[in-house]
Amino acid sequence: ADEVPDWRRGDDVQGNVAAFVETSRELLALEREAEVAEQQRLRDGVSLADRVKRGVALRRLRVDNTSTGLYGRTVLTLVAAGGVPELPVSKITPGDIVSVAVADGGAGLRELASAVVVQVTATRVKVALDSDPDTDLPTSHIALTKLANNVTYRRLERVLEGLSRGEVPEGSRLLHVLFGNSQPGFDPHVADSAGEPLEEGGAGGGDGGDG
Repeated sequence: ADEVPDWRRGDDVQGNVAAFVETSRELLALEREAEVAEQQRLRDGVSLADRVKRGVALRRLRVDNTSTGLYGRTVLTLVAAGGVPELPVSKITPGDIVSVAVADGGAGLRELASAVVVQVTATRVKVALDSDPDTDLPTSHIALTKLANNVTYRRLERVLEGLSRGEVPEGSRLLHVLFGNSQPGFDPHVADSAGEPLEEGGAGGGDGGDG
């Protein structure tokens, strides 16, 4: 395996930042690839029932309400079908990306669209479709499966891009400390105040009584 660059070595702050950004991007890409591969493995090699048990899917849902959200996106409110009062516990949370599919006879699933989870409660889950399906949206036998979420990935990429452009001031002492080019300092006024002896309430407080 390639040696990971030591970005904390040397006194060139910008050089250290560039090495840190390069290393972080490589590691971030590896993490992203592993996440996508794991999600694909779950979708291709694990049954829907097992995905539900693992908390990465919900099935047997029906459309309780349809509305229009931001930018004209279709928002579906889904509840458990068959009179079941609550949804099973899952790892699906607001902000997750999910696939919206319908049971297409037998055990097969036909994916209709991807969506962003807007709200999750014990009894319903609300999702905003990325685009309207090519066919009429069924009102029952719907399943949701959690997909790899690239929101966090994009945010980290933006942070690294900002670092590479020097958006953190080069003269910042914090930057020098974080990248190993100087030792953390201290405020001498705070240090002096903290080191002062107590002027009152010391030991041996007072004369003894006469009797």
